Amino acid sequence: MVIVLFLIILISLFSITHWSLKGYRKKSEEDLGNEGEAKVAASLSKISEYNAIINNSYFSDYAGTHQIDHIYISRRGVFIIETKNISGSIKGDYQDAKWSAFLGKEIHSFINPIKQNEGHIRVIERIIGNRYPIYSIVVFARNNAPYGFDGVINLYSLKSHILGYPEQIESGDVMDISALIKSAIDKNLNHERHVNAIYERERRIENGICPICGGLLIMREGRYGKFLGCENYPRCKFTHRVKKRHSFLKGNLCSWL
Repeated sequence: MVIVLFLIILISLFSITHWSLKGYRKKSEEDLGNEGEAKVAASLSKISEYNAIINNSYFSDYAGTHQIDHIYISRRGVFIIETKNISGSIKGDYQDAKWSAFLGKEIHSFINPIKQNEGHIRVIERIIGNRYPIYSIVVFARNNAPYGFDGVINLYSLKSHILGYPEQIESGDVMDISALIKSAIDKNLNHERHVNAIYERERRIENGICPICGGLLIMREGRYGKFLGCENYPRCKFTHRVKKRHSFLKGNLCSWL
């Protein structure tokens, strides 16, 4: 009887622990990005200079939907900030499509944040033009940024990094730039709709359809290898780098070698 009671208690404790840890892991995954962005937003708010800060903004244009973690505007320039709140040792290179975080035996892959932020910069350039200097910053909120990359920094050095730039913008332009960017924010977008739009864009590409104009995607050869281009070029200039997982693309695509 004592043994049976002990086993029941042991099973109950295991079940409670299992579900608690499962719930904790789920919560951590969902909140990880928000926690990192909150840390960066707090750090930006402590910079004592004339500035404008735009956090967690969504934009949509011909290239799709975009979510930008932070835009910091001051006399020093327009800083587009991508936040990564990932544990482990970070490995990657400028040209890699994805970087990896090594934590013990676990390996987590994520989009190359440098490339990711280049796309964000193009979004802002389309809004404010090339009159003002725009800089990319990738912040690792857990202070585990890899060394050797310009603009890839730890959270603790964010303030000093920004203040290291010379003043280049007139004070009166700071709020004008901010107002222009804010006017372009898509208020109908949120995280869920943004993610769904990304999936829909990828689905169209996987099926050989241009996500911009609806034309067929054609396999082309460039100086850097094969890529997918829209049949309506030059009217539509959409291109997409070839990936092995696109082997089932439909339409008039060439077969894979």
